[in-house]
Amino acid sequence: MLMKYIKARGSISTIKRFFIQHKFLLSIMLIAACARFILLGSLPDGVYPDEAYNAYNTWSMMVEGIDSRGYHAPVYFIAWGSGMNVLYAYLALPFFRLFGASLFVFRLPQALVSLAGVAAFYVLGRACFDKATGYLMAFALAINPWSIMNARFGLESTLAPYMILFALTFFVLGLKKKANYLYLSAVFMAASLYSYSLTWIALPIILILVLLLYWKSIPFKPVTFISAFMLLLAAVPLLLFLAVNLGYLPEITTPFLSIPKLEAFRSSELSLQNLLGNITTVLDTLTRQYDNHAHTASPITGAYYLFTTPFFLLGIILHIGKLIKKHNHGNNELQYIFCVWLVSALIVALLQTTVTMTHINLLHIPVIFYGIYGIIQTARYTRCHVIVPACVCFFSISFIVFFYNYATSVDTHFYNTDVIEALEEAQELAAPDQTITIVGYQTIQCGTWMWYERPLPSDFCANVTYIDDPAWGQIGTYGQYEYVFSIDMITKEDIYICPNNNAVYEILTDMDLTIVQLNERYLIAYSSVP
Repeated sequence: MLMKYIKARGSISTIKRFFIQHKFLLSIMLIAACARFILLGSLPDGVYPDEAYNAYNTWSMMVEGIDSRGYHAPVYFIAWGSGMNVLYAYLALPFFRLFGASLFVFRLPQALVSLAGVAAFYVLGRACFDKATGYLMAFALAINPWSIMNARFGLESTLAPYMILFALTFFVLGLKKKANYLYLSAVFMAASLYSYSLTWIALPIILILVLLLYWKSIPFKPVTFISAFMLLLAAVPLLLFLAVNLGYLPEITTPFLSIPKLEAFRSSELSLQNLLGNITTVLDTLTRQYDNHAHTASPITGAYYLFTTPFFLLGIILHIGKLIKKHNHGNNELQYIFCVWLVSALIVALLQTTVTMTHINLLHIPVIFYGIYGIIQTARYTRCHVIVPACVCFFSISFIVFFYNYATSVDTHFYNTDVIEALEEAQELAAPDQTITIVGYQTIQCGTWMWYERPLPSDFCANVTYIDDPAWGQIGTYGQYEYVFSIDMITKEDIYICPNNNAVYEILTDMDLTIVQLNERYLIAYSSVP
């Protein structure tokens, strides 16, 4: 009994000591967890189309072991026709098996990865600088609008910045503390390749720059070569995927692994011709901290909080200047891993045809770091001890403003229970042999319809038809449902789900159709019901 008591007291003391030693980080993690998990299933209200399609693919693999196109264990989903990254679905699959398929459960991996990213950001900051810098970096990421907003819905490409963060954190730890951390670095580098296709360009650039910068510090021993081999082995399926979709190999389908041929390969979305033209576009997006898409960045406070813009610009200039100076003197410190990340992410951003906060998501974490770095350097050069505490206050006030606005605003990018109401009402009105026509692809995105209706994937694959551009293939018909481009294509014979606006209402009235205005988003029209 005495030994048990001593052991118990010892355990309590250890736990208490742990909490005391890490009270600042744990407090930051608590704030981060609250911002990411409270009302996760209903804020934002509804499901984002890409999120819905991915959730349906996850559910499909759970119930029948195939995705929406009938592939077993694909390395890349065909989805809309031009593909979707698979890592998120594979992370969400065990959550579906454990807790059931729901929007809250599907969002859990994103929120958990984002929360782990806050801890990793602290570790990386502490390893490259000191504890105080690590705390500031963790705090900035914990309350960052971009990080919070994207942690709260399952957009699969948002995993990529965190996979890179984990990979570089373990790389730094591998050089500074224990070489075995390089194994974990390789694992997360490999994971990044399956999280977002743009890492297929960014990661090789990172590796090249790392070798150039740190070749004297890298331990060239078995752990390094095994880690490199692990990464190469993990990349093989994607190399085969490229070979298949560039026409060098036929499609590969097995019960254990599938390498599909996409209906459209979006290689044209990256071009060297975009480099010069995108400089102003990328700079404008970063400095405005907004891209006119309210689901991935706050129009009120910006993606990183607007007051940080001069700080991160200053931080980038000072840090790159410091790197050049140190490099000339043969001293390459681990902190310059952020320069490596920034340069590689910037190259990828400049190559793209489309520049949005999502497309350039590999840039956001380095920008958040440089905001903190710029604040610290400003305080250092001005010798003003008030700057850092004042900025922490600005961060805190901005966070309150951001989250209040975020929690009370309605974002039409997300399709909520209005969709379910429209589908249920249409099904109730329709005869067994009567078609339910959804008018306009944006009315109810096909991925959204698939998630809410959840047809069995085997039957769906066998009976669905697709129309429109192969790169953004939309459902034409499946079962009782049909999609049409516009209201001009309706024939008065079906049950019609239409957007609820004055122009549509007037056209339907002129056609002598009965109109049911269900909610602010949808109306249903028909000529007769059984």
